[in-house]
Amino acid sequence: GDHIKGSPSRLRIAKKLPPIPTRGFLSNTATKITVYFNDVLGQPFSTNRAGTFGHHTCDREFTAASVAMLGEGAYCSFPLDSVLDVYLGYEATVQPLDELALQPGRIYAVEENSAGATGGILVTKPASAPSPSIVIRAPLFLGLCQDMTLDASGSFGAAGRPLKFTYGMLPNVPNEQQLSRSLTQKSLTGDEMEITLPADMFAIGYEYTMAVRVKNFLGVQSVKYHTLQRMPYPIPDLMVQGDPLLRVKRDQELFVRADIKIAQEGSSNCTVGNPEMSYRWSFNTDEPDTGIFLFDAKTKNSKNLYIRPYSLQAGLTYYLKVRGTVVGNED
Repeated sequence: GDHIKGSPSRLRIAKKLPPIPTRGFLSNTATKITVYFNDVLGQPFSTNRAGTFGHHTCDREFTAASVAMLGEGAYCSFPLDSVLDVYLGYEATVQPLDELALQPGRIYAVEENSAGATGGILVTKPASAPSPSIVIRAPLFLGLCQDMTLDASGSFGAAGRPLKFTYGMLPNVPNEQQLSRSLTQKSLTGDEMEITLPADMFAIGYEYTMAVRVKNFLGVQSVKYHTLQRMPYPIPDLMVQGDPLLRVKRDQELFVRADIKIAQEGSSNCTVGNPEMSYRWSFNTDEPDTGIFLFDAKTKNSKNLYIRPYSLQAGLTYYLKVRGTVVGNED
């Protein structure tokens, strides 16, 4: 027959528009990033999962520079055709507002009829970002010649990233300016997890309240206070042995040991001799979220506290303190 007006002509069928990645949403534990792939209408887009199956290294989806930000041992997985999970590894450096660059042309429609996803994925802060938990190990009373050591190294809540530490104090106490300058100096880098201040900075008989501020890489911070007092006579230095934070299994027995340090050298005003001590373990009720358990009757008033297997509940945090008393000088 006769040609239709305008013919002959050529019809070219274009590829389907590529999947569009959303932002990368950090999980509330800050250990995983989730990316959703949608179409132009915002509906889930079934992808080819970058040609992968199961857990795999992330170099199929992201450029080498972006993979390096995910940390050692990071891996990726598609739980659904339209959802990519990125599990962060050791020493990950990726933070909110960082961009992860996609490998061009690797992620496209499962029917293989679309263009490939390109561009970058902006990482966003978790909807409910974790707050740091501050663990302080420090004495409540200082002996006459005892320096003040405050240890916050047991603090946690940064998904394995370094925390930043800042120190301060409540005002209106003797020697306030000198103490404040020293605390500011020790806070400059944010890396000091333990600080020590000389005994003579603390006036005898006054209560000093130290403040510890800890911030994680998400910008979320917590503050905790610790009150101490310098006494007009030497006293033994009583601390709990080991790490400030103990991670234990509930089916195993546990010993928590107190450590006593006694000044044997120096002037008579600073030495204690070798006094007989009594001990009493209790919960730190200043911590509102502390768990509780039944203390062992034989060891609750001894130097070493025994905790029976299955006494602790998984997921709870227990805050303990020990009080030592010189026998014959209970005050």
